[in-house]
Amino acid sequence: MCRRPGIALLLLAAVTVVMACSSPPPHEEPKGPEICDNNRDDNGDDKIDCADPLCFREAVCGMGGGEDCANGSDDDGDLAADCDDPDCAAFPACQSDAREDCTGGQDEDADGKLDCLDPDCVSDPACKPKEICNNNLEDNGDVFIDCQDPTCAGTAFCPSAEVGACSDGQDNDLDGAVDCQDADCLADCPGGENTDELCSNGQDDDGDFLVDCNDGSCKLAQTCKNPPESLCLDGQDNDGDGKTDCLDPDCVLSPNCQTSAENCANGADDDGDTLSDCADQDCDGQVCGAGCVCGAGVKTEALCGDGLDNDADGAKDCMDSDCAAASGCQKTSESDCVNGADDDGDGATDCADPDCVDQSCGAGCTCGPSAKRETACNDTSDNDGDGATDCADPDCGGTTSCPAVDDGQPCTSDSQCKGARCLTEIGSGFPGGFCTNASPCTVGTTNGCHGGTCYQVGSETRCYIPCSGQSGCRPGYACFDPDGNAATQNSVCETLCTSDSECTATGQTNWGCNPWSKYCENKNKGLKKYGEPCTQSSECESDWCYTGLAGGYCLGICNLQAGTCGGDGVCLDDINPPTDNVGNCWDGCTSDADCRSQYFCDAANTCYCGLPGDICISGDDCCSGSCFLFSCD
Repeated sequence: MCRRPGIALLLLAAVTVVMACSSPPPHEEPKGPEICDNNRDDNGDDKIDCADPLCFREAVCGMGGGEDCANGSDDDGDLAADCDDPDCAAFPACQSDAREDCTGGQDEDADGKLDCLDPDCVSDPACKPKEICNNNLEDNGDVFIDCQDPTCAGTAFCPSAEVGACSDGQDNDLDGAVDCQDADCLADCPGGENTDELCSNGQDDDGDFLVDCNDGSCKLAQTCKNPPESLCLDGQDNDGDGKTDCLDPDCVLSPNCQTSAENCANGADDDGDTLSDCADQDCDGQVCGAGCVCGAGVKTEALCGDGLDNDADGAKDCMDSDCAAASGCQKTSESDCVNGADDDGDGATDCADPDCVDQSCGAGCTCGPSAKRETACNDTSDNDGDGATDCADPDCGGTTSCPAVDDGQPCTSDSQCKGARCLTEIGSGFPGGFCTNASPCTVGTTNGCHGGTCYQVGSETRCYIPCSGQSGCRPGYACFDPDGNAATQNSVCETLCTSDSECTATGQTNWGCNPWSKYCENKNKGLKKYGEPCTQSSECESDWCYTGLAGGYCLGICNLQAGTCGGDGVCLDDINPPTDNVGNCWDGCTSDADCRSQYFCDAANTCYCGLPGDICISGDDCCSGSCFLFSCD
């Protein structure tokens, strides 16, 4: 209250008195909602931004995932609650220096929840539920009930009275284990399930229907020192036994691990044991589809006469080994080798069935190892249906009706030749085939040959038929003098066809006499023709690259009497008079413009360039480009 002034001063101090005694109290900011990212305490509760509970669920405070970080629940369904959820990383109470000490008796993270009441402590061992040892319930989530739970050992309800009474057939300590099944009897019952090895092998070694760490006798084993798996849906191996969640035997009774039985035909792992359908032993003897039964981990054929591959192994009915004992699959052999039927159900018909080997397949026909074989070789019939009759059939080679023939004679198989080797038309290009030797012969003699003379051909020795001049060879061949000297008398019949009629093979594409190579083969292989540059014979249609000319030259051979070459080729013989019937095919021309660079069109109308010693007028006439004194260098 203000003191009243004297009368004399009333007027003088009136204004002052009014100001001094009627001043309003200090100004107070009005309270409002908390703004969560301005570094101010907007609502006056002494908590700034994300430290204010009103901001806990705001995105700027790390709550964008929908998790309430202080209610002990998994709000966003990701199996992590409160501070265990990564969404709460920015929540102040979840910072590493503000986590709750679950046995400290204080609210260290200032979230209003103390010790085990704080969600931070939900997984702390100190806060796990305790087993009540006399209520016949499983209280602490470790699948052991009352006295079966190791934590109840020695309590008033679970006295350890088994020691010294391990053979009386009684459960003296009321822990559910009798005599040697009780861990208290380890000393009196050696050999039970009680070692590290026996307690981690996944088997019930002592016959008490309890496996490994679920067996009380294993509780002292090092592998079972950790408490059993109790969290069966957290994705962690909590007891360190190498098994997680429902794969751990500790979780066998957990509601989360009570899955349905395996469906053996849906391609899924229905019971969660990582095995599907027949691979799951639960399916042994169970149906895996129509006509299919699971057995020994795989599908097996159960219907052996429905024409279907019921177990999808690629074999149907009696062709499937699963059907070996089926009544309809007991046929022992092919009964008829000419009826076109699979009589014994093994998938092979007539001569294709091994049962028919050496059995008749009709008149003049016997089954071979895999096909019919001609046995009547003089009846003008194709008895085995392969398109070849009598001696033309390889099956008849060497028989009485078709004795083996000499070198150089036509053939289709080795058995037809005295030398035991046939250079077939399809395999070698020799018109009608050509009999020769299979074993080495002596060059320059007839030793090792059968009517022929031995020559060196590349890396092998080969028997050819001798000839002379321009005659002595059968159609498709020409007499060739390798040294151009008639006096040496070493001419032989060389492959050199002149028309398609000399080529007898059938069933081939564009088959006949190739005009460039003079072999019986595809008549145009798409290779380089006469006169084109080359480095090796395989580049040329004629199968001959002459490297003695500049840049290489695809050259061919020709029958001098026929005088034919492929394309515009010209047949010439450089030996006059000729000593044989074989000439060379050159690239034909009418002017130099028809020839490639470095070549000219010569008087014989062939593209040519002079070799050293050839007559020349200028360097243009020579392969080397140099002409000296009318002679190519």
